[in-house]
Amino acid sequence: HISLAGARACKFMHDLLNWPGVTEAIQNSGGWGKVETYAKMFVGDGLEHASTEEAFWTLLEDIDAFILRLDKDVAYTSKIEQACQDRLRLIWTRFRCGTKKTSVLRMNPKITVIGEHLREGKKCVFPSIAKVRPQ
Repeated sequence: HISLAGARACKFMHDLLNWPGVTEAIQNSGGWGKVETYAKMFVGDGLEHASTEEAFWTLLEDIDAFILRLDKDVAYTSKIEQACQDRLRLIWTRFRCGTKKTSVLRMNPKITVIGEHLREGKKCVFPSIAKVRPQ
């Protein structure tokens, strides 16, 4: 689920930053300069090592490089997303996580735990940005 969430996050950020009007709105608001400045200060002080939850700031030191990386990685991460979904479905089927048969559940009581973990992982989602058709 972690790889799946990462792939979806990459796609979401790519779609968001390429959404019509976003670049113009950012430029009209003063651009990415302040974000890049704060990110450079954060990394310059080595804070990404002290607070791993905030390590994403390292990506924002150079927004243009970040956007290029997203552009390059989005096709690859789409393949990863599909592979993760396929594997999770395979695990679900292999372990018979949806079964209600008590005989199967008695043979392997961990089936319910595996099923719960698979269901929990589905809750980690990113919004989908729909493509707008020109009218």
